[in-house]
Amino acid sequence: MQTGDAAVRRKNVESRNLAKVIYGYEHDDCVCVQYHPKGIAGGMMPEFDSRKVSPTNPTPLESTYSPWHACGPDYERYSAGVTGQPEGLDSITIEVTGKERYDRMLDLAKQDGIYDDGCVIMLGVKWYFVLKEGGGESTRSKL
Repeated sequence: MQTGDAAVRRKNVESRNLAKVIYGYEHDDCVCVQYHPKGIAGGMMPEFDSRKVSPTNPTPLESTYSPWHACGPDYERYSAGVTGQPEGLDSITIEVTGKERYDRMLDLAKQDGIYDDGCVIMLGVKWYFVLKEGGGESTRSKL
């Protein structure tokens, strides 16, 4: 998740014991922090990233493609490879614990008119919900 200042977010998360940092790095112009998925609903591994404002990237949170160290130093080369492609997520699949909860979610989506062709369309993204096999307890996110 892109944020204005990942280092500040990290201090907040750590000071409140919300999650354990499992990986992170800082460069001159960016910060990346990954958190352990324990206690995060769905077992997702959250990551906060931030870029510093620079003359070549004056609005990092608003830029379609901000430079990213994992792609190497040649921003022009890797950003050219994505020109003309849709931005962001196309779809996401989420496992739901409990048939009653699963059915209720899909019923509400149908009532709201956002269910289409086997998925829920929200925020321009196709959300596919699948029923978790074997039941089990779900956890609530602390972040």
